[in-house]
Formats: sequence, C-alpha cells, structure tokens
Amino acid sequence: MLLHCLHCGSAATHSRQHVYGQWVICPVCFQYYPWREAKPYDPINALAKAVERIPLGVTVTDTEGRIVYINRADAQMHGYEVNEVLGKNVAVFAMPEERRPLTSEKLATMTSWKRESRNVRKDGSVFSVELHSDVIRSPDGRPIAVVTTCQDISERKRLEAALHSTAAS
Repeated sequence: MLLHCLHCGSAATHSRQHVYGQWVICPVCFQYYPWREAKPYDPINALAKAVERIPLGVTVTDTEGRIVYINRADAQMHGYEVNEVLGKNVAVFAMPEERRPLTSEKLATMTSWKRESRNVRKDGSVFSVELHSDVIRSPDGRPIAVVTTCQDISERKRLEAALHSTAAS
C-alpha cells in the first residue's frame, strides 16, 4: 500500500507487514509515524498549482478576448485582484494605441506568437512586457481559447537603455 509520511512528506510503498497498528517506519527519514494512505498523483491539480504559483503572468481568454482565467501573478503585475478582471476584455491591459483585437479569421490561422509590448496597470502606469501566446484548439481544430504568458521586462529595458547610452558616449 502507498503511505504518506507525515514527518518528511515522502510517499512510499509499504507491505502490510511493515505497518504496526497505526504506525509505520518511513524508509526515507526512518521516523516512526502514524500512517495514512497517500492520495494518488493528480496531474491536473499539480499543473493548476504550478500555474498559480509561478511568478510569471498567465492569462487565458476566449476567442472574443474575454479573460476566463488569470493567475495571481498576472493580476498583481497589472495592479488588480483576480476577480476584478475575470470576464473583462484583455484589452484592459493594452495601451490604446497598441490594441489589436484578433479576428476569428486571423485566430484560425495562428498557432503561437511572441512579442514585446507596453501594458497598462490599473493605476494608469505603463510598463514593458514580453508576451508569449498560444491558440488552444478543440479536438476538431477550431480555436477555443488563447493562453498568454506575460513577463514584466521593465528592468531589462532600463538596463538596455543604460547600456546603449553608455556605449554611445
């Protein structure tokens, strides 16, 4: 049976003979601990936790550009709470002059793209970002969503500008 060590967190397979009543010896940390059966690995739950905890912004929009998912890092990067932007058009993050909504025809021909842009925070401040987007398709090939990662590159842009000005002088 698969047991989960309450001391070190490891999961290990034990035969019934290694379980002493309600106690077992962990083969990793050698601690004697009360046993409980380990939960089976859930890859969807693991992926969801990873996306929620990475310091990179992740947003999923439907084909109309409405935000259907945004992780905390992306919302905070833009000065929002997650629930403030769900259902809004992703254009809320774009500079008005840089808004380029995707048509369904264009979306049908695209797969992924990378670009640098300037985004707008809730307070109106502007910052540089690097965006990577991928079209998510249904089993029959129709576009159903777009997933975009967003990284604040303001510091990198500042350093590039400083390097360029130093090289020019």
